[in-house]
Amino acid sequence: MRAAIQRWHDASATPAPQPLPDGRMVLRLRSINGLGVAEATPLRADGGFDAAGREALSRVLGDPRAERHIAMDARLLDVIYQLAQRFHVGQVNVISGYRADARRSNHALGRAADIALPGVSDEAVARFAREIGFLGVGVYPRSGFVHVDVRTRSFFWVEG
Repeated sequence: MRAAIQRWHDASATPAPQPLPDGRMVLRLRSINGLGVAEATPLRADGGFDAAGREALSRVLGDPRAERHIAMDARLLDVIYQLAQRFHVGQVNVISGYRADARRSNHALGRAADIALPGVSDEAVARFAREIGFLGVGVYPRSGFVHVDVRTRSFFWVEG
């Protein structure tokens, strides 16, 4: 498990960021669970993706066990983009997104993702995510990822 976590965070093993002339950058998601890679270009500096971009990103955020995906919340995609943009990473590694069997979880509603940003500490990712506001932000040091979800009230935690 420790070797996998190190791979998720290894910036040398990921592509360089793809900046655009106006300062936006291409968002690249890579599923660590075999759902492939997707790239999408935001419409605005803070995110916003067209239908094709949302579909491609949602596919990578799908549930590999159930072999399906749902349309992920547009604000969640924007938050992931803002994190990638802030830390200028060329790829966001997706540990988990949609989970068909998660019942009342934000994962089951397409409003949550567990991610790792190569070359960036999970604590730094969580700290910036908390600044965005109206998010659930959890740090999982033993598991090696940050959970982010969109909600109406902020809530933060650290795996115990």
